[in-house]
Amino acid sequence: MQLLKRIDLAVQLLAFIVTTGIMIHDGGLFAGWVALGAAQVLSCGVNLLGMKKQYRAKGRRGYEVLIAIFIATIIPLMIKIPHYMCPGLLDISGSICVLIVLASPALAFLYFAITITEMLNIGVL
Repeated sequence: MQLLKRIDLAVQLLAFIVTTGIMIHDGGLFAGWVALGAAQVLSCGVNLLGMKKQYRAKGRRGYEVLIAIFIATIIPLMIKIPHYMCPGLLDISGSICVLIVLASPALAFLYFAITITEMLNIGVL
């Protein structure tokens, strides 16, 4: 468990460094946040499968729900459902996705805080 959390923290810090590098080098704020978000979503999945419930931070469940909402709302956009089949669905999905992307800096800090809390619960820090 301790090894999992140490690797988790290292990957998050590496993702932050890579994200910063992408933003500085390319000036691509969006590409940077996508890279960081992808690393954190991957970390979230690994922790969902590999961490015992007694060590999970209370905020992790809320973060997982937000990620599930994002994935569920991006699916109609990715499979390009014709607008006439589900009027308004693409507009709603697009709006939710944009809100989550705009909130991604706050979500990144939230997820980092969740990781630190869990490391304290496990006794790694």
